[in-house]
Amino acid sequence: MKKQLLSDLIALMFIILFVYAGWIKLLDHHMFRNQLTAFDYINSFAGFLAWAVPLIHLGLALLFIWPSMRLWALGGTFILLLTYSVYIILILYRGVNVPCACSGLFRFTSWAGQLVMNSLLLVMAAAGIIFEISPKQRQSFF
Repeated sequence: MKKQLLSDLIALMFIILFVYAGWIKLLDHHMFRNQLTAFDYINSFAGFLAWAVPLIHLGLALLFIWPSMRLWALGGTFILLLTYSVYIILILYRGVNVPCACSGLFRFTSWAGQLVMNSLLLVMAAAGIIFEISPKQRQSFF
């Protein structure tokens, strides 16, 4: 029962996060695209990413709604957050002053703060995956 409640809370938190982030990025699409072009590793993909990222956010939020799709949503979330983390590490490594293409409260966080937040969200996604996998599946996996 506790695992199910924790799994539901994790799903709810990711639904809220992804709907908000995806919606804001679509509402201010032009600014989001411009911010993506500021980083030389991805500027040639900025047009594609400016649409793909918010649509992926909204798609993952939809997957979280159906309990049968929750494991897929958590896996997608983990991959997305891992990708964001690599992106942030590259920015920190290069030491460039790239504007954050994030929204809401995260907009006022430093890149190092973003990395910490992503790490916490990665742990939550991993915990959600563990909660969603049945004990029998866990034994065969490990």
